Amino acid sequence: MLTLFLRGVLCNGMVSTGVVAAMMSMSVSGQAIAMRMPILVFFYMGFEHSVVNMFLSPSGLMLGGHLTSGTT
Repeated sequence: MLTLFLRGVLCNGMVSTGVVAAMMSMSVSGQAIAMRMPILVFFYMGFEHSVVNMFLSPSGLMLGGHLTSGTT
């Protein structure tokens, strides 16, 4: 569980870094490069989106969504 927690924290850190770096840049090309670097590190380190899915699926169910095995 500790490993999953740390991976979740690092995933959110990478995404937040990309968003903040893009907001700090004044040019479009700078924003694209600033967003891309943390995302590349995210994939290079082998992080997955499963942490996000563990939050979004129950949240959707609580808000009245219908989740089936065929839902993508």
